[in-house]
Amino acid sequence: MILIPMMGKSSRFYNAGYKTHKFKLPVGESNLFVETVLSFKDYFDSDFFIFSIPNDQDLKIWIKEQLRQIQLHHYHIVTFDYDTNGQADTIFKTIQTVEMIEEELNIFNIDTILLNFNKVFEGSDKCDGYLEVFYGEGDHWSFAEVDNNNKVIKTAEKDRISSHCSNGFYNFKNKQIFVEGFLKQQEYNMLNKLGEIYIAPVYNFLINNGYQFKIKQVDINDIIFSGTPSEYKAMLKNYK
Repeated sequence: MILIPMMGKSSRFYNAGYKTHKFKLPVGESNLFVETVLSFKDYFDSDFFIFSIPNDQDLKIWIKEQLRQIQLHHYHIVTFDYDTNGQADTIFKTIQTVEMIEEELNIFNIDTILLNFNKVFEGSDKCDGYLEVFYGEGDHWSFAEVDNNNKVIKTAEKDRISSHCSNGFYNFKNKQIFVEGFLKQQEYNMLNKLGEIYIAPVYNFLINNGYQFKIKQVDINDIIFSGTPSEYKAMLKNYK
C-alpha cells in the first residue's frame, strides 16, 4: 500500500502569489500531482493507493480524473472535515479507516518526483521498515543516523544529526508498527515541540522498543523537489 497525504494548505505557495494547491501546479503539459504519482507507475497494478484530502468534492472529482488519465485504478480517497496535526497524524487517522493488517505501509508526499523508484533493495526483507535518503546540505530535512550496516540508530526532524536526508519516502513492515510508534510519540507530546507531528521521529520510539530499520540510499539526481516556490521554479527549468 502506498499512502499519500494531501492535507497541507500550500501556505508558502499562496503567500508567494500562487492561486491554487501546489499539487495542481503545471509541470509541462502535466501537473505536479500526476508527475508525483507517476513516480510509482511500476506499482500501479500490484499496489493499492490511498490519498488523504480535505473534504472538497471538486478536489475529489479532479483527483479521480487525473488518476483515470494515467490509468491508476486501484485506489481509495479518504476525506477529512477537519485539519490534522501534520503528516503523521494524517497517516494515523487515515489507516484507521482502511482494511490492512499485514500489508506493508509506504508513505510519500505529494510534492516530490522520484525517478527510477524501486521498493526492493538488499536487506529490505530483514528489517521492520526503511527510509529513503540522499546526501544533502542544509538542516531543513528529516535526518537518519546509521551504523556501519546502514541500520538506523536515530532519526531527527530539522536537526542535522547526519548527512543522510530523507526524501519523504517512509516504509513500515505493516501498519501496526507505525501505529505503535505514533502512539508512543503522542505520549511525549511531540506536537508542542515541533508544531506538527512528523513521521521521522516515529522511528525513534520504535527503535527504542527493539524494532530495526534501514536506510535506502538514493542518488539526489533521481529526486526532483518542488515543496517550496523556489524548488518549484527550479524544477520547471530542469524537468523534462
